[in-house]
Amino acid sequence: MKFEVSRSPQIQAAQHLASLLETSLAEHDHVLLLLAGGSAADVYNELPTYIDEHLDYTKLMVMMGDERWDTDPEHEHSDWVQFRNTSFYHFLRERGARLVDILGGKSHQEEADAFNALLEEALASGYFVISMLGIGTDGHTAGILPAENPAFADTFFVDELAVAHELDTIHPRRITITPAMIKQADAVFCYVRGEKKARIISDLAKLDASYPEEAWETMIPVHPALILSAVDATVFTDQNP
Repeated sequence: MKFEVSRSPQIQAAQHLASLLETSLAEHDHVLLLLAGGSAADVYNELPTYIDEHLDYTKLMVMMGDERWDTDPEHEHSDWVQFRNTSFYHFLRERGARLVDILGGKSHQEEADAFNALLEEALASGYFVISMLGIGTDGHTAGILPAENPAFADTFFVDELAVAHELDTIHPRRITITPAMIKQADAVFCYVRGEKKARIISDLAKLDASYPEEAWETMIPVHPALILSAVDATVFTDQNP
């Protein structure tokens, strides 16, 4: 991982994503953007300042990389519902981007299967894939949460690109991209902000230095964000590693 530390990581992350979109939309027929939830809204509200409004956004498909599942797609904890309140969402909607809510009122497993199928189709169709992720205080990234083995491996180290699981104690049912999908992405970066993330950033930096040795690999179920070492992700943060 590469750690880019600044006082305003939301601006650095927004500039980075704007650059990725400019390059990928100019060079590729189709682009898939997988988004993070939570505090990533800070980045989405900065983006219209830096993004080129003249690009062809009809070539862009946008989805959350993970979601808190509920029978009601409009539930208050939905990351997509929160994304719809950002400046970036309205910017994209006005310019014809394909905005896909992975929740649609079906069962937990059905919606995970549909999400997986969309991802498989995108890869098979040659989409350039950008994955923006966050990192939680417990070391999770996307909806890939800490768990003991064999539950962690059985849930996340699978061939599917997206899975449904019930390992979250706060929002029990999740749908998330898997490490297999993260490794398929063409560009991966993270946005992590706040003093409460200082400890996990420090821990991840130390363990990242041991990649790809056993000390790194054995800690993935404890700090799943270590998966990002394998894709050399850039982490935009205000915390020193």
